[in-house]
Amino acid sequence: MIFRAAVLAAAFFAASPTQVFAEVRPFRCETDGLLRNGAPLGRLRAKVETGRPVAILAIGSSSTQGAGASGPAAAYPARLEERLRSMWPAADIRVVNAGKGGETAEQTLDRLSEETRSRSYDVVIWQVGTNDAARGHRPEGFADIVRRGVAVIRDGGAFPLLVDQQFYPKIEGSAVYARFVDAVAAVSDETAAPLHSRFAMMKRWRERGEGELLRGLAVDGFHMSDAGYSCMAEGLASDIATMVGTPDRIGVTSARAR
Repeated sequence: MIFRAAVLAAAFFAASPTQVFAEVRPFRCETDGLLRNGAPLGRLRAKVETGRPVAILAIGSSSTQGAGASGPAAAYPARLEERLRSMWPAADIRVVNAGKGGETAEQTLDRLSEETRSRSYDVVIWQVGTNDAARGHRPEGFADIVRRGVAVIRDGGAFPLLVDQQFYPKIEGSAVYARFVDAVAAVSDETAAPLHSRFAMMKRWRERGEGELLRGLAVDGFHMSDAGYSCMAEGLASDIATMVGTPDRIGVTSARAR
């Protein structure tokens, strides 16, 4: 046992500083430039400024539910709530996790209608499309479902924020999968519904090297890891802050109104 410990210690100290740093370096998110068709969130801004309750619905499939995370607190909705509360401490913010693993866009659309009828939300974040692409659905039919979902969200009085598909090794270079990603962007352009592109975010990880992408993924190579979900939450928080306004100015106003 003593001999083994000595060997391990020798191996550690024989490693170069670069190798040791590579083991402990923080995961780099790079969340700038992921928002498409951003729009002013005036109602949300007013609520944040006055400390009124803010309700955000996060709906979608396993990436919303938190598959691959170490626990519910590491899923992106919980991390997003934590991040928004840290930016605007005087605001009363709740992010509801309504993720359900395995759902297609049409299945989520049915629940979306029920959710927006039963409760009032300020923002609805819809993570959509991976299962549709993986199961060989038609991109055209998929786009129509997303279009209908945006209308349902708006009819319920909420602000829609779309989140597109994840990027993962098995779909690299897939033209079919790319059509589904493009379909979400097309609906965003057509309906002026803001889009947070996690596909673009995760492709950046891949561009830094396969190892970087794998750090953002769970052991199944498909769902996101704690680090990946944290980045997703950070990107969404940044996009929401951009649409609401300057966080520092809002924080000062909120603190005085409290």
